[in-house]
Amino acid sequence: MDIKQSAIIPDEPADQDQFFGAGHQRSANALGYAVEQLAERDGAIGLEGPWGAGKSTVINLAAQEFAKSKSGSLKHHFFTFDLWVHHPEMLKLAFLEEFIAWAHTNKFLTNKQEKEFGERVTDREITTRIQNKRQFSYNGILFVLLFPLLPLAYAWLSPFAFAPNTSTMPNLLSIKGIGLNANELAITSLVGLYVVFAWSTIWGLGTKKVSGLKAALSAAARMFSRETDYDKITQSVRERNPTNEEFQTFFREILSVVQKDNDRIVFIFDNIDRLPNRSVPKVWSEARSIFAMQSRGKVWPNSHVTAIVPYDATYIAEAFENGSNSEPPTGERAQHLIRKTFDITVRVAPPLSTDWKKFLEAKLDEAFSEPLSDSEKYKLFKLFDIDLQENGSLPTPRNIISYINSVGAIWNQWGDEIDVTHMALYVLVRNTIESNNKQLKNGTCVNPRQARVLEDSAYLKNLAALHFNVQPEHAYQVLLGQDIERLAISSNTDEFVELSKSPGFIEVFPDVVLMRVEQWAKDGADYVAKLAQNMAHPEVAGEYLHEAWRHMAEAVSFFNGCDTSAPEEYEGLAELVAHLGDAEASQCATKVLDWFTRNLPKAEERSAEDGDTWLNFFAAIHQGLAQASGDQAAQALVAQTKCPNGPPFTLGVCAACTEHTTIDFNKFGRSEKEASLKAAALNLVETNVPQLAAALLSKPKFATDTVFSELTDKLCERIQTEKLASEDLAHVVDLLARTRTTYARNDTTKNRIAQTANDGSLVWHADKAHQANDIKTVGAIIWLIVDVCDMQVPGNPSNHRHFGDVNPSYQEYEKLISSLSKDDEITGKISDLVVSARVLAEWMRFAIDAAKPEFFRIVFSRTIEDGTFNKLSVSETVTSFDRLKAVLSDELLNSFLVKFTDWSRHFKDQFKGEGALEIPPTLIRAIAETKIEGYEDLISCLDDYFQSLSEEDWLTLLSGQNNQALDLLLVRLETSEYKPPLASFSGALMKHALSLLDGDLSVPEQYLSAWPKLFDGIQKNTQDKFSRDIMLNLKNLTTTPAAVAQFLEVYASVSAILPLTEFADTTLDQLVTPALGSQTAVVSDFFEKRSGDLKKCAMGASSDVLGRLNEALLDVRGLEDEEENLKERYAKYIGIELPKPKPVELPPDTSAK
Repeated sequence: MDIKQSAIIPDEPADQDQFFGAGHQRSANALGYAVEQLAERDGAIGLEGPWGAGKSTVINLAAQEFAKSKSGSLKHHFFTFDLWVHHPEMLKLAFLEEFIAWAHTNKFLTNKQEKEFGERVTDREITTRIQNKRQFSYNGILFVLLFPLLPLAYAWLSPFAFAPNTSTMPNLLSIKGIGLNANELAITSLVGLYVVFAWSTIWGLGTKKVSGLKAALSAAARMFSRETDYDKITQSVRERNPTNEEFQTFFREILSVVQKDNDRIVFIFDNIDRLPNRSVPKVWSEARSIFAMQSRGKVWPNSHVTAIVPYDATYIAEAFENGSNSEPPTGERAQHLIRKTFDITVRVAPPLSTDWKKFLEAKLDEAFSEPLSDSEKYKLFKLFDIDLQENGSLPTPRNIISYINSVGAIWNQWGDEIDVTHMALYVLVRNTIESNNKQLKNGTCVNPRQARVLEDSAYLKNLAALHFNVQPEHAYQVLLGQDIERLAISSNTDEFVELSKSPGFIEVFPDVVLMRVEQWAKDGADYVAKLAQNMAHPEVAGEYLHEAWRHMAEAVSFFNGCDTSAPEEYEGLAELVAHLGDAEASQCATKVLDWFTRNLPKAEERSAEDGDTWLNFFAAIHQGLAQASGDQAAQALVAQTKCPNGPPFTLGVCAACTEHTTIDFNKFGRSEKEASLKAAALNLVETNVPQLAAALLSKPKFATDTVFSELTDKLCERIQTEKLASEDLAHVVDLLARTRTTYARNDTTKNRIAQTANDGSLVWHADKAHQANDIKTVGAIIWLIVDVCDMQVPGNPSNHRHFGDVNPSYQEYEKLISSLSKDDEITGKISDLVVSARVLAEWMRFAIDAAKPEFFRIVFSRTIEDGTFNKLSVSETVTSFDRLKAVLSDELLNSFLVKFTDWSRHFKDQFKGEGALEIPPTLIRAIAETKIEGYEDLISCLDDYFQSLSEEDWLTLLSGQNNQALDLLLVRLETSEYKPPLASFSGALMKHALSLLDGDLSVPEQYLSAWPKLFDGIQKNTQDKFSRDIMLNLKNLTTTPAAVAQFLEVYASVSAILPLTEFADTTLDQLVTPALGSQTAVVSDFFEKRSGDLKKCAMGASSDVLGRLNEALLDVRGLEDEEENLKERYAKYIGIELPKPKPVELPPDTSAK
């Protein structure tokens, strides 16, 4: 494949300034100038800059400048000593060795000088005597001892050894004068050798030069080998680093030779900022001693030292802080240390972004044989720039080159298969991914700023491909597959949800399910159930799941056995059903239920508990199907499902249905005979009353009136004959009360329960339950007694055939009844049963009957407070409102009114037409004052009635012949903006007012204060006409003082707006003159308020009218001391002067005579 290739860019100092701002060149110039200034004396130059900033490049540029320079008499040569590669303890020695070798290589030293100086560096000969203490094993010793015998053995085993004439044996060795042949000589030698061996062994043990027999034998045996007891080794070595004085004396001597004539050496002490920071203080001190000290002895000519030390100031300060055992020279102290070390410091500044961007692009061109596009270069620059910013780092030539080389290495492996920008991103985040693989899964390994640079959502997949070295299309599979397999079927839903948010999850998950779901199904349906529960989490959503759901539905066929006693392990399968299409959901639901049912115990072994668990599992699947396909499909599932056989099992299913209101037990198909179910149910009275009670809540078809009659009889039999334990009593009484309230409220059950009340059984058990503090059972028994005994306390039979004397129980019972309060738990239980039996109306009648015990009012109040009642007589409740108000507190009355709105749909039927007159006015007022909503229909019934009245009907009402209607009208007018029908009502009110003035009618005293409200019932624009018509008709009436006074009182609103001045004579003659004879406060108030109009009337009235007015005014009677004042006040109000009374003539005085 023809792909781009990337070359490795060497990380070495550049020979030219490659940053276009020429910052490196300027630093090199400054460095060169400093070197020139220090040419004739010792001096050190610090070259400061961050690691990789180009300090070596600056030195290289400076060296080039010196090499090119032709001016001046001095030649500068640069010697670099790498501090990183030498041990700190022998640093000066290593420096001398390297400097001598460098000087010789560069022709500054002759061969003779190099040898002489080299020998002086290693100026001591050491002879080492090493004792050989090697020991042989016993087998080795034996082998060494036998080895000399081999030649002899060979000779004896040769053909000559078996010759008949031994003389024919060759004389291998003959020694003249001894007379021994070779064989004899060999044997003699061997004997002597072994004698020496034995003596050596004995001598070694005797002199204790060796310890132990084995050591002595080994020492003696060495005579047969080439080993010696002692080895002598001679070496020329330098055992220690020279002292500063030794070093300076020798170093300056060498330097004097090297720096002859015009040559000057510049020493570069490099890479101090690459050392471990614990080593920096020691190396810094050693290096400083090379260039910062002089010998105290002979002064050598031309021995000046010029040193350059490149360093990272931040790193050096941190190293001294972390690596020194003494007080760390941080901050100002660190700067002081640097200033004291160097004569001058040249800083190598990091490049500007524009500088290093161009540098990076240039290096990219250098690295890639086929240049990258401008867009790719920019993205590589920007990714690196963001990384530097986030890490607080600066761009340096070294880290730029390292970055490009890393990208190039990946490029050479992958080529065009993966975007180069994604490779660059991987280089930057690789360490993060390796330290925490999870960050690659959730995408947090990438800075959001870098992600925006890429503008490509595929980068995470490519990061995974690069990290796991797989093709991109398999990257997510490798990254997530294992975790998906582990977490998909685990109970840790939170981790699965978190994993589902990982990039690539959408692509990988369906494939994993496809590959693994069949095996999961075979391994256990609970795995598939857990998978479904995890997938159903609200945060795990998307179209990609549809395929997985379908694969799971197909896998149901592979389910094996299951533990039907733990249906909760498989209820997650309901989520599977819920997430399928209509047809698939129904099929899957049926298959799952068939699988579960097949794993039930045998029919004869099935228990009620099995029925309960089966129904609970069915309910979960049923709900899932309802979610997927709707209620109709869910109900169809019930109809097509046959309840498994077994009477106890069936009753367990029946009981469990009470917890699932959407499942009707009677809709299941059943093959169990009802007779067997009835028998099994009635048997539960003796064995398991709670289960029977639960089963009956489902209202199974087999529970007929006959069954309930038998049930009641059996329950009462237990109450009458058994001294029931507290728990058993609670269950028996609860079911009996429920039967009476809900299932069979008929005379049969009433009479049977009455027997247990009348013979004292219930009272006795109530006493025992109270002693056991079983409050609910006590309340249920009290309710049963009151209910079946027609709200009476039963008579005391004294003796009970099973319980003996029940007198104490009766006394406690009566005491308990009389002590009950509204807030007692017993009262609450009785109230609940009143509601359940739907007999609140009866209890209300007893409560509002003052002759009945307080007990009924307490229970009724509690029932109203709880607000759970659901049956009332609407008509009776409304008409009894006044008595209810007397029984209930204001708070309870309000609560009742709110609850009573539940029956508002019945108002119109109950109170239409004249039926509205049955509504108590107090109820209308209470509704208005509390502003309770829901009584609109009740109010409209009343308004409709008023609307239907004719003028004659209204006059009859106003005349006092229909006080209930009048009361209701006055309340409506007082508490609302209601206005009666204008034509009929205003005409009747007019006739009533005129009849009142004419003396034909009067207003009852109880209505005097409220009557003005009737006139307010007329529209404002009609009121003026009404008052004018009064004046028009007034002249035709014969008014009396009493009639006028009552008119002014009850029609005060009318009298306030009568147009008096338009009818002056009528006003004075028909109103004022008769009114003077009344002398009531109402009349006085009228005169005062209308004084201005009355004065105008007096000014415009005829003389006849005024004459009659004067006569009436003079005829005003009052208390003796107030009469004149009253006349004067009235005259003042009317604006006329009283005629002066004639003087009284006194009889002649006859006393003088």
